[in-house]
Amino acid sequence: LSEWRVLFKHVLRNALIPVVTILGLDVAALLGGVVFTENVFALPGLGTLALQSVFNLDVPMIMGVVLFSATLVVCSNIIIDFIYQWIDPRIESE
Repeated sequence: LSEWRVLFKHVLRNALIPVVTILGLDVAALLGGVVFTENVFALPGLGTLALQSVFNLDVPMIMGVVLFSATLVVCSNIIIDFIYQWIDPRIESE
């Protein structure tokens, strides 16, 4: 076996699992940071909508933003699980 084949076939598969995990966790962190970023740079978006809804006590809109954000995080976690199985076939779903 060549060194490149060992690196890409065996080492990369095992090394990508933690990287993919961190990328999946970054989705939630990006959603949390969007409120701060949009307010600092005066950009319209989901964070600004959420903050204005909190200030206006618009409960249905707050619930919608939270539901949308939670759905985004859950979908990203499901995609991450599929990527795990694609990277390393030894990982099976139950």
